[in-house]
Amino acid sequence: MRHWEETMPPSLMIPGHASKSETMRALGITPQFVNGIQVGDWHSLTMRMMQADDPVNHVNTPPLRAGDYVEVLPGNSVKWATVGKHATLMEYFGDDDKWGIDLTGIPSLVKAGNLKRIARNPDERGDV
Repeated sequence: MRHWEETMPPSLMIPGHASKSETMRALGITPQFVNGIQVGDWHSLTMRMMQADDPVNHVNTPPLRAGDYVEVLPGNSVKWATVGKHATLMEYFGDDDKWGIDLTGIPSLVKAGNLKRIARNPDERGDV
């Protein structure tokens, strides 16, 4: 991350943060977040930051059900570490329109619009 700090343009510094490393922490720039982007490519990094915050509402037809296998999509400020990961749906929380998912033993809550079905619950018949 030191290399990213060295290339940070002064215009990205957040007022009140004394160092570039503090600014990067405040912006949520982590090794996982910059993975796949060439060091110093702040344009691509900024685009990823915008993508992470974009509103998204992926619609699955038929609707998602507990046991479905899904992929987590970027947007709605979802934790970047979960983007692109596959998980099993556990329980729906309708008040917040979120699903409890199991990321291979790690529980998490994700908005329904951030989930794209990969496979239906094996207990149910029918195609995706």
